[in-house]
Amino acid sequence: MIEPSFEDWLREERARLVELAVEALGKLLRHHVRASAVEPAIQVGLKLLGLDPTQESVYRTLMWLYEQQDRRGAALRLYETCLGVLERELGDEPEPETRDLWWRARFSPSGA
Repeated sequence: MIEPSFEDWLREERARLVELAVEALGKLLRHHVRASAVEPAIQVGLKLLGLDPTQESVYRTLMWLYEQQDRRGAALRLYETCLGVLERELGDEPEPETRDLWWRARFSPSGA
């Protein structure tokens, strides 16, 4: 049996730790949203996307949080980022729920 090289072990360990961090940040994000802690939730969501930018549900959560703060421009920019990441990384387009949030931020008079 051939032992994996240090680099192989390190790559696997990093992936495992990122997965654990994504899981923990996801739980923390849900906690902040339930507690109506908008700004901490935004910060956690942004960190989460930094680790895994393909999590469309996090984009939706952040867009909704930005709407709560009347930050329609931020929600629209985030949608554009989501659009690019999904196309580039997954060859996919946003889900209907994500497009609905974009529509609401773009065309609703109140942004809500």
